[in-house]
Amino acid sequence: MYKVPTFLITLLCCAVSLLAHAQDRPNVVFILSDDHCWMDYSFMGHPHVKTPQLDRLASEGLVYERGYDTASMCRPSLASIVTGLYPHQTAVRGNHSIPAKYIEAFKTMDKKEGRALTRKHSHLMTASLKNAPSMVKQLKANGYATFKAGKWWEGNPLDHGFEGTYSNQIGRKTMKPIYDFVNKAQKDKKPFFIWYGVFQPHTPHNAPDRLYRKYKNIAPNESTARYWANIAWLDETCGQIVNFLKEKKLYDNTLFVYASDNGWLPDPKQVGGYIRSKKEAVEIGVRTPIFITHKNKIVPHRDKETLASTIDIAPTILKACGIEPDKMMSGLDLRKPDLLAKRGSIFVDNYDRDININEAHNLHSDILARVVVNGWYKLIVRPNKNELYDLKNDPDDRKNISAQHPEKVKELSALIDKWLQATPMIFDRSQLFAVDSPGNASAFEIGGPRCAGVKWKLTSIPESLKGFKTYPIERGDKLKPGKGMTVTLSAPTEVYLAVMDRGDLKLDESWEKTNMKLDWMGDHVPFTDFIYKKKAPAGTLKIPGHSGKSGKKKITYGIPHLLIVPSSTQVTSKKK
Repeated sequence: MYKVPTFLITLLCCAVSLLAHAQDRPNVVFILSDDHCWMDYSFMGHPHVKTPQLDRLASEGLVYERGYDTASMCRPSLASIVTGLYPHQTAVRGNHSIPAKYIEAFKTMDKKEGRALTRKHSHLMTASLKNAPSMVKQLKANGYATFKAGKWWEGNPLDHGFEGTYSNQIGRKTMKPIYDFVNKAQKDKKPFFIWYGVFQPHTPHNAPDRLYRKYKNIAPNESTARYWANIAWLDETCGQIVNFLKEKKLYDNTLFVYASDNGWLPDPKQVGGYIRSKKEAVEIGVRTPIFITHKNKIVPHRDKETLASTIDIAPTILKACGIEPDKMMSGLDLRKPDLLAKRGSIFVDNYDRDININEAHNLHSDILARVVVNGWYKLIVRPNKNELYDLKNDPDDRKNISAQHPEKVKELSALIDKWLQATPMIFDRSQLFAVDSPGNASAFEIGGPRCAGVKWKLTSIPESLKGFKTYPIERGDKLKPGKGMTVTLSAPTEVYLAVMDRGDLKLDESWEKTNMKLDWMGDHVPFTDFIYKKKAPAGTLKIPGHSGKSGKKKITYGIPHLLIVPSSTQVTSKKK
């Protein structure tokens, strides 16, 4: 009788095990509401706001009533969720990154001008995430199909691990892109991750009249009624996702995670306005219910005391999917409330909305407050004062008792100090900006008729080229010719040329294309340069400019941006 070799049996068992593991991996739907007070759900006891779909989803999962965001505004809050890092660990601390020279002018700009300025420089914060961990990238690397629907601040989602994306109109105009994504993932036999960052109940508070009429006569004012109507709209869309997955028989194997990015308290005098909530360290600004639901995997339970944080979301999702979280992520697994109870404290960074990006390396620049919640005590440390609250007896943090309990203030202040030491910044200043001069390896001013005066920020550099000298080339583009550049090299050396992949530039055969790339952020959009190299003799080296002619349709050649030379080589440059 033929005997099957032991190693073949072992391989077969491993293959079967891996296949079973792939089939068992849960799908994930992360639901993030926007500008939503922690009390404004029927499952949190609100007497008027009705959220039947979220109520049902929460009732089948583990609910942390005392959940907290890491920040009180959307951009840093979202960045924390995806990276598992606190705002102070990256430069994503507020909503807007403003270069120092524009800070004063920005204060008096009209909305249109200010919006243009912040959009132009938004990428400077994003650059600090270059070395940050990413829940989405880890999921994608482990075989998950990934889709971003709704709110996202940090540039092109496709550069951050998402394979598909849809705008802030999700949930307001359509849900179809989500359904199409799920169908494709099923066809490709992949588990999926959906980031449902729905732009609700965020302004505009323009829910359908059928929803507004439900609250028109019971809300204290129109502003509140329209805000509540948007919550009802949000709730409906969550139900649509759940019902779709149930119809596809995918609900039982889907992990749902819910939180809001920050709080909201309507201004009774202004529809769409808010008071004492968003952008502030108060409870209504930073508290949110957090729940996780996975049928037959998570025992339904309501936890009214244990502190949870949105910093816990990334490691929870990754561990539930059988993926080890990046070591930089300091959060805990929300499926294990006993671990969260032992932690005892949660922390919040409360920075200004408009960040002086030139001071991002300073941990305390633009800080408004840091918060620690320890048990039922809450300490808010501001630059000029401390505030202590007993949330058990003062859940809306109105009565400052710091003067009566100086020892408790000291104790909790020490916790904040230890927290900051344990969670250091993960970026360096050169990732954000630098002086525009030859030899600098982080940002340059590229010359040429089309971009005179425009600064193109370099956001990533190959490690092997850091510290090299760089020389911007007057390059031209497909509309206008560039002059190129001629340099004199002091000795034979290997030189590099960064070339954008478009235009009518043909390099001679001595240039060899490498696998290295440079990532740039232009005035409006990101793009990538390919890097070529050649062994150049001492003496004259000519770099061509663009001819000003376009290549044929779908055929591109290249536009030269930078000559890159070892720092030991002396270079004399002369424009052609």
